[in-house]
Amino acid sequence: MAYGFPAANNSLTLTSGVAVALSPDSRSYGILWSLAPYTRQGQTEPWEIALEGEREESNSATSPVDHSLMLSFSLPF
Repeated sequence: MAYGFPAANNSLTLTSGVAVALSPDSRSYGILWSLAPYTRQGQTEPWEIALEGEREESNSATSPVDHSLMLSFSLPF
């Protein structure tokens, strides 16, 4: 689930998101923040900066919990 908010006098879009994945063997939680210039529907975004964090764990007591943090920048050309 994600939702975009206007930022910087409506010239940028700040998007936040949450992800939850549950299964009988494991579970995963994630959060996302991204920033991109405001574009009208149907136009491609010129650039985007995103930060995503995730935690993944299994139901086994001996398995370690995995954490990840990813920072990405995209610039289509």
